[in-house]
Amino acid sequence: SGHGTFVAGIVRQHCPEADILVIPVVPMAGAAAEKDVHDALALLATRQLDALTTKAPKNLVDVVNLSMGYYHESPDDVLQDAPLRLLVQHLTDLGVAVVAAAGNAATSAEFYPAAFAGAPDKAVPVPPVVSVGALNPGGETVALFSNSGAWVRTHRLGASVVSTVPTTMRGSFNASVFVNRDD
Repeated sequence: SGHGTFVAGIVRQHCPEADILVIPVVPMAGAAAEKDVHDALALLATRQLDALTTKAPKNLVDVVNLSMGYYHESPDDVLQDAPLRLLVQHLTDLGVAVVAAAGNAATSAEFYPAAFAGAPDKAVPVPPVVSVGALNPGGETVALFSNSGAWVRTHRLGASVVSTVPTTMRGSFNASVFVNRDD
C-alpha cells in the first residue's frame, strides 16, 4: 500500500516537469491480477499509438514504470510469459522506455518483467527493458535486500530514500507495540 505513490514521488523529485499518469493495478493486498496488468499495459500501448497517429505529443508516453513483478515457480512458467513479454515489446517498439524493478528479496532468482532484460549471454531476443536494482545510500554498493544477477542492467539509490506516502498511512507514527494500561 502506497508503493506507487512513493515511486511517483521519486519521479517527481528527479523530474519535476514530468506529467505522471497513474494507473492503479495493485490493490491494497499487494497482489495484482495478471489481467489487470495486461489491460493497463494494453491501454497504454493504445494511447501511445493514438498519440503517434494523431501527432499529439501531449499524450505520448515516455516511460512506463513497473515496480512490481513475479518469479517463475517452475521451468514451464517461461511459457506463460509470452503475453506480458509481447506487451512490453510492443510498448518499446512504440518508443516507450519500460523500466522494471529488480525486486527486493535479496536473491539472484530472475524477477519478471525486469528479467526480460535478460542475461548478456542469452541467445533469446528480449525486449529492451531497463531492469533496476537498489543501491545503498552512498551509491557505491548494492543494497542487501536488492535482487541481483546478470539480468539487472543498472542500479540506483534504493535504501534510505525519502519520498511521498499517502496521508492515510501513518508509517512511523504507528506504534509497533501496544500496551493495555488498564491491566
